[in-house]
Amino acid sequence: MNLTQFLLLALEWNMISNKYGLDIFYHAFKEAAEDSEFLDSRKFHYAIILLAKALFGNRPGNDENTNPFEEMFTSMLIDKTLSAKNQLVGGWMPRLDDDTKEVLSEEAIVSYLAYMD
Repeated sequence: MNLTQFLLLALEWNMISNKYGLDIFYHAFKEAAEDSEFLDSRKFHYAIILLAKALFGNRPGNDENTNPFEEMFTSMLIDKTLSAKNQLVGGWMPRLDDDTKEVLSEEAIVSYLAYMD
């Protein structure tokens, strides 16, 4: 899995938000990938654990017995999006075309993070 595929996965599961920006996902990918451009299954699992710690590790009410991975997994399985009629609707997913892949490429993400700093 490359960076673009990793970010698309995070978008598909509604993990990227105003609170949790692209930088968290980029740094988790880079740390897990170690000097590679791809995640194998071992590195992917490590990246998911890093994300769980970053996204769910410091929530109020959590103690040392709370497992952030279980919280993240449960959150992914629960569809919390409600329509105006209080009906559950599916999550939002961008078009998967060449433009989307270019916007989520490593070059674009690095430029965005540099701009944000």
